[in-house]
Amino acid sequence: MTLTFDEGMSIWKKWLITDGRAVNPGKRAALNALKRYLQENSIPYSFENALEWLSIKQPLLSNKEFFRYRRAVFELNDIMSNGRITGNYKYYNDPFDELSIYWQKKVTEYISHLKTFRLESAVRSQRVNCIKFASFLSKSEIQQSTSITGDVIFKYFEYADSIGETYSIIYSIRFFLQFLSDQGHISPHLPYILTAPIQSKAIGYAIAEFSKTKKCVISSGIEPETFWKQAVQLPKYLSYTYGYDKDSLRSNFTAYFQMYYVFCAEKNILCSVDSENFWFSIMKNFWKGKQQSSVIRAFHLLHIFESKGYLTNIDLKQSGTERGAINRLSGYYQILIKEYLSHQQLKQVTEGTLNTLRSGALSFFLYLQEKGFDNVAMIDYINVKQYCIWISENASNHINNYAYALYKLLEYLFEMHHTPDNLSCALPPQSSHTRKIVDILSEEEVNRLYNYRDSAKTPLQYRDSAILMLGLLMGLRRIDIVNLKESDIDWDERTISITQQKTYRPLVLPMPVPVGNSIYLYQKYGRPQSNSEYIFLSFSVPYNRVNPIICAQALSRVLPERGTRFHILRRTFASRLLLAGTDTMKIKDSLGHSSMNTVHSYLSIDEKSLKSCCLPLEGTMTI
Repeated sequence: MTLTFDEGMSIWKKWLITDGRAVNPGKRAALNALKRYLQENSIPYSFENALEWLSIKQPLLSNKEFFRYRRAVFELNDIMSNGRITGNYKYYNDPFDELSIYWQKKVTEYISHLKTFRLESAVRSQRVNCIKFASFLSKSEIQQSTSITGDVIFKYFEYADSIGETYSIIYSIRFFLQFLSDQGHISPHLPYILTAPIQSKAIGYAIAEFSKTKKCVISSGIEPETFWKQAVQLPKYLSYTYGYDKDSLRSNFTAYFQMYYVFCAEKNILCSVDSENFWFSIMKNFWKGKQQSSVIRAFHLLHIFESKGYLTNIDLKQSGTERGAINRLSGYYQILIKEYLSHQQLKQVTEGTLNTLRSGALSFFLYLQEKGFDNVAMIDYINVKQYCIWISENASNHINNYAYALYKLLEYLFEMHHTPDNLSCALPPQSSHTRKIVDILSEEEVNRLYNYRDSAKTPLQYRDSAILMLGLLMGLRRIDIVNLKESDIDWDERTISITQQKTYRPLVLPMPVPVGNSIYLYQKYGRPQSNSEYIFLSFSVPYNRVNPIICAQALSRVLPERGTRFHILRRTFASRLLLAGTDTMKIKDSLGHSSMNTVHSYLSIDEKSLKSCCLPLEGTMTI
């Protein structure tokens, strides 16, 4: 018998009445909610889809409500399948009910923890995956979290991978394991097993191969935890000092160190050169060719870094990890570019500016080398002009960046007596400026920000509100917002004092009452308990300072049509000051700018002032 959903519900009601039972309003509401879910998602009715919906709803329901919903779903399935209700489903157990009291408690604690900072959809998904994992542990006779081993985690990874759930378990179970680790129930190395699929496979391979080999006896070395704390400093150093790409560092350094750390911690092996060689021998058939060389280079650099505390270009070149284009420079130009960048670092330029200067110098030196100039003292104004023509044809989208970098480089070469003349004079005094109509938030959009702040109830909403108020009412850049510390705020004087990350200029601003209130509410109801000096923290352990991108995400949650253009709040702040009649010098100071150029651009939205500049029509020629 094939029934539609509506026909099934109709028969379900009649069956209950015929059986002498009342149609429970709660169960009827449950089936109506199921119907809406299926219609909104264009999903046909099936018992499996109904159970999936039930698992989605469970975190949002009390136990009593959930049992009522579940009973309605099973009764309807009986009707749809058999035309009648065949059993009493009051005590039917779902997978969560099948868990031991211990695992029910742990999953519930973790889900409660997630609800404080995760979106509802993410919490539902993680709950389903954690129940599956806890059920797997129970079947593996793991009744306490302290009994979880790396081998068990890898077996579950293999199982999930075989049924196509690789990424869902890596996303969910890794954070569940991290939660257990933070509580002190499992070793700190275990969550790292599920960092990425290739990493999980490599760790599982090493564990399996270890059991086939003779026991490894390492008499000296350091504890795996100590090794890991030291090893993570190298990628940070390469990123900060040499501008290495963070994704590349994670793939070619952090991941290798992590795999080795997990292996040693899992097998209780001290970290040393001997244990590294033992690990290499185990993994030689897993890694092939270039990747194996990459692992060896990473550990070679780590040893140099640990012994000296720093790395030189020679160290990087000998290790084969020098950034590609620099390898093409002669020794003379490599030394010159190193000295130039070191000189710029002393000026405390930002990392972004340093990368621009590095790219510009590298491009110019490669050009000179290709043209046969072995020394910068050989070049003149004509050569600089020729380079400008060449770069404009080959990098038209970034010409302003290259012009700025070249100007700074030529100034340096003259100041350091590398060139007899100041060749920067061959460049135009400044690039041409373009005028743009300044885009700002409308009054309706500003009101939406205020309404979002006033209705904030979750930690995420409190954090969003404080960030948005800092941008809208104080004009702070997103990098300065995430760098904000408790020591920067003077609550008595109601001021915020910072040093701007972009310009290194100090800035002291009055703190509007709405900003202070929003920060206070976030600290009271939304900020994780942490000793961090930063105000805005992530919601996951170890509660680090947030990434600047969360500022744009906060804006997009309230004004999705604005995308991730957080800087529009700064423009709105300046424009609203201008429209209120604030003196332009005060606006410049509030923005932390050194010149009036930026403030002048906001005149384009001051319609009242523009109208006052119109010429009268009297005296004009008529035809």
